[in-house]
Amino acid sequence: MIQKKFSKLIGLNYEDFLAYVESGQIIAQESRLIPLLKTGDQGALTSIFMTAIKLIREYRDSIFKELKLSRSGKAHYFTEVVFNDIDDKSRIDGLI
Repeated sequence: MIQKKFSKLIGLNYEDFLAYVESGQIIAQESRLIPLLKTGDQGALTSIFMTAIKLIREYRDSIFKELKLSRSGKAHYFTEVVFNDIDDKSRIDGLI
């Protein structure tokens, strides 16, 4: 388990990210096509959108190209992300 303080997200490898999640420094939910939140809620719609990016290759490639993200490798999709060490009142709707 990581004991150091969370300081950067860009360039953080996935195993370290998961360690921060396990330690409670980051709170995140994996995106789902059929979300657990009530239908029509902003969080539910974000989860559906993020999963659509994940599942539809042409859609993902188009969005990644526009954002200048690498289309190779593996991407992980999360919703409702909170960074407790930075600000526990702020929440990111979606994170790739």
